[in-house]
Amino acid sequence: MSTTLPTSCEDSQVSFAMDNLGYPHCVWTDGDSIRYARFYGDGWRTAGDSAIVVSSSNLVVSRHCISFDGIGNCMFAYMDGMDLKLASWSGSVWTTETIWENAGSADVLAIALAWSEFPVAMVITRGYGNRMLFATDKSSGSWSVPVGVAIPPQDNDVVELKSAVVSDWVYAFWTGRNDASETSWIGHAAWSYDTTVWISRPSVLVNMSVEEAEISGIDFVPTHQTEPLI
Repeated sequence: MSTTLPTSCEDSQVSFAMDNLGYPHCVWTDGDSIRYARFYGDGWRTAGDSAIVVSSSNLVVSRHCISFDGIGNCMFAYMDGMDLKLASWSGSVWTTETIWENAGSADVLAIALAWSEFPVAMVITRGYGNRMLFATDKSSGSWSVPVGVAIPPQDNDVVELKSAVVSDWVYAFWTGRNDASETSWIGHAAWSYDTTVWISRPSVLVNMSVEEAEISGIDFVPTHQTEPLI
């Protein structure tokens, strides 16, 4: 079914991602619903009969992000009030589930979603002056207990979070800005979904003054490494 995209939207209310065929997919918030569309060269089309994926009078969406499963079907994680949830397209129907209840008990700054043989979700939160990076996955058939580590530096604003699967690890890359020291930076860490632990603690890849560079976005290209890159 064909559809149109909104002509204006706040940054936190829209997410884009490209599939492995080079087609863009879009998720956006529209009032009390979350909507989805994909572009196939001749226009934007929905999955199913409607662009609406989730609709509720109690829906409170603060942010979302898109990824794809092993056969290219779209899935997206989203914050619904205090809870982190997942919506997945099977090829014929959308299903939703809760990834992490009360993830928003600390302010959620960014979320990311990746796929190995199962989904992996990452969240950066802010609470009591600390920034924490959490990971959880569904390797056992249900979502694992989120495991978190502090990310440096502590007095920063996280701008963006991305994740990608390489071998048995999921890499997290994020950008941040420290207004107190006037620096921008890129941080990274690695999560083992085989053992559900962080195998590399968060560290800073790039740290530069705002006058030198303003980091506005990041991307990550997986390789065929069999050992951790970091």
